[in-house]
Amino acid sequence: MTAAIENRNSKVSVIIPTYNRAHLVYRSIKSVLTQSYQNFEIIVVDDGSTDNTRNAVFQFKDERIKYFRHSTNKGVAAARNTGLRHAESEFIAFNDIDDEWLPGKLAAQMAVFQCTKRTADIVYTKIFRKSVYGNTLIIPNKNIIHKEGMILKELLCCCFVGIQSAVIRKKCFDKVGFFDERLWCASDWEMWIRLSKVYCFDFIDEVYTMSYQRNDSLTTDSFIFERIRAHEIIQKKFEKEFLNSPKAILQNLIVDGMLHCRSKQMRKGRSFLIKAYKQNPLNFNCLMRLTATLFGRNVFFLTLKMKQVLSSFAKD
Repeated sequence: MTAAIENRNSKVSVIIPTYNRAHLVYRSIKSVLTQSYQNFEIIVVDDGSTDNTRNAVFQFKDERIKYFRHSTNKGVAAARNTGLRHAESEFIAFNDIDDEWLPGKLAAQMAVFQCTKRTADIVYTKIFRKSVYGNTLIIPNKNIIHKEGMILKELLCCCFVGIQSAVIRKKCFDKVGFFDERLWCASDWEMWIRLSKVYCFDFIDEVYTMSYQRNDSLTTDSFIFERIRAHEIIQKKFEKEFLNSPKAILQNLIVDGMLHCRSKQMRKGRSFLIKAYKQNPLNFNCLMRLTATLFGRNVFFLTLKMKQVLSSFAKD
């Protein structure tokens, strides 16, 4: 009972990394400030912005907001690590500058930590993700069966835990370490894999976060290159874990194939998809993507566009 009483008043450090997003600062910070659970500090880490980010942060006159700035752009993993180094609370939460928390999020999650019958170290919620193609996705989707407990095998297949939806005990980072700063994207996925090897996850089956995809972060060559590089690093880092999960191997072969095709390396992308097809010839998604590559780059990208349009009508 003592632990529950202590947790009821536990402070949360909310880390918000940002880079040249002054126009989005208000929405992100305001969504934290208006939470019903009010025992928190907000740590904004400006990752070397060249716009009006600093002034946008200081429009808020709240002593709980702390501002730190990198002299150069170091990447979101480094920004989150700076936030972790300055965090003074027992619990850690994140909110990306593009996103917003919905009312009641923090209270719902802290209530789980307060429950003596539940022993999770990470509590996450559902997310509404508005994509650049106009459709809204719910993450995690209904295809993710095991969302709670020790979920390493599921996380090896894909990243379905949103960084902005999670609250984590700070002691977890003391054990597994900080974010891998080599990764300019997918550093959250790498962290979840690390954490899931040791700690238990709890899931709240309610939407408490709105996530907004940025067009400039999805279509540029540099973004796709960083995704490919991140996949290579993560698969090498957890090679033993991937080898023990045929399903994860299949899923990541498909992802690798798609990423290389999107980067206009059609032959290399096709080779990954062929490996995936050989592993499971009955996988329709793999077969569809592989077939599209056989008709050239134009047909492949047309197929992608059609899939994106069709997904806008999909329901969770």
